Amino acid sequence: MKAVVLLRAVFDASVGGGTYEGPYVLDGSSQAALGLARQWRSSAPGGRVAGVAIGPPEWEPALRNALVLGCDEVWRGWGDAMGGADVLTVAQCYRRNRP
Repeated sequence: MKAVVLLRAVFDASVGGGTYEGPYVLDGSSQAALGLARQWRSSAPGGRVAGVAIGPPEWEPALRNALVLGCDEVWRGWGDAMGGADVLTVAQCYRRNRP
C-alpha cells in the first residue's frame, strides 16, 4: 500500500545554501503531512510514501529534502503553460490534458 503526500515549496529568503541548496523549502503543511505518512508507514508492513508536487524546476532542492524527511519517491510535474498559474488553473490544465 502507498500513501501519497502532496508537496509544496515556498520561497524562504533566510535560506542561502547548505542543506536546501536554494531559496525554496517545503512548507509547513507538507512537512506535517510527511510526518503523518511516516507514522502510517511504521504501522503498515511494506508501506511506501510518495510525494507529488506541481511546481517549477526551482523546487527540486526542496523536493529532494522530502526524500530526506521520509518519502520513498518524489514526483514533480510542470509545463510551460503553468508558469504563474494558480492552483485552480493547474488543476483544470491537468484535467483537460490527462489521457
